[in-house]
Amino acid sequence: MELKKKQQEILDEAIVLLKQKGYSAMSMRDLASALGMRAASLYAHLNSKEQILEWICFGLAADFFDALNDARNSGLKDEQLLVYFVKKHLEVVLKNPDITGIYANEWRHLDGRLDEFVELRRQYETDVRELLITVLPSVASSAGSAGFSTKYLLYTLNSSYLWFRKQDSGKTRKVKAVVEKVLYGLVGSKG
Repeated sequence: MELKKKQQEILDEAIVLLKQKGYSAMSMRDLASALGMRAASLYAHLNSKEQILEWICFGLAADFFDALNDARNSGLKDEQLLVYFVKKHLEVVLKNPDITGIYANEWRHLDGRLDEFVELRRQYETDVRELLITVLPSVASSAGSAGFSTKYLLYTLNSSYLWFRKQDSGKTRKVKAVVEKVLYGLVGSKG
């Protein structure tokens, strides 16, 4: 999804306000004021406040699918594929922790496109579960294990933005630690 320059400026400022206030408390008037413009002028660049949330949620979802497809097409197998996928997913999560936080906490406000977004999340979870079953046959061998392992993996990775600061000098070390802990939780070894 390619945004025009002014739309990107609006999105950037909206991310700051959404992080501070949350979706319900942020108004278009707040956003316009932060941008130094009138609220009515915003509607020349977007349809609604919800459209901002759509840009965030559907944009990040596309990034997650790109990371998953990159892992699938990497030619790697078994645990190497899992490590690669985890790192690619973490890259998306940590590229902008503020966007990830909004994505994780505010998606329920996507009234007009909520069903579409929920279906997209389900599809991603299904695709990740299939990857886990391929990589870790033991996950598929016990009833419910694949679903639990998928939820464990995605919850851990998607909430990892909480552990990192934007300018974290130890980010590489922490990413390695997250990968090791995730692998330990899934396969019982330290990658």
